[in-house]
Amino acid sequence: MRAARLVAALALAGALPVGLIALGESVQRPPVPAGDRLGREASESWSSYEERAAASLLDAPPATPVFALVTFERGRGTAEAAAALEGADRVNAVAFPDQAARPVPEPVAGESREDVFRRAAGPGPNPEVAGVVVHADGPTLRAIAGREGVAAVEALPVDAVWGAFAIATTRP
Repeated sequence: MRAARLVAALALAGALPVGLIALGESVQRPPVPAGDRLGREASESWSSYEERAAASLLDAPPATPVFALVTFERGRGTAEAAAALEGADRVNAVAFPDQAARPVPEPVAGESREDVFRRAAGPGPNPEVAGVVVHADGPTLRAIAGREGVAAVEALPVDAVWGAFAIATTRP
């Protein structure tokens, strides 16, 4: 009788991990939707992109912040980029020429956005900034779009979620 119980317990113990593994494999998380995209399409001319970006600003709401790509003209360093972003609630990412956008934190006490950009670039001379992703309302984005050194500002819809949209930073 003891032997039968022992065999049954061992069989159950062996089946339990297999059952848990099978259960774990059958439970899948839904994928994060990734339909939104910031930046120029590969086949899109710069002038077409500028028009599309400008049109997106017309839809940016006055009181609700949205994510937007601010693309700079060539030759804009960290100080100029930081100055052009005055008023933005948040800068989420910075991109340097020929590099993917990388997330950045907001400055801590005693720091500026320029300091954050320089730290993100790594050691070396003052880097050129290709673009940044900001979180700001429509009036702020339109003000940024009119500042010196800003080539284009493209806004996403209100329901866009950080981490669920693509970022392509290409310049004129």
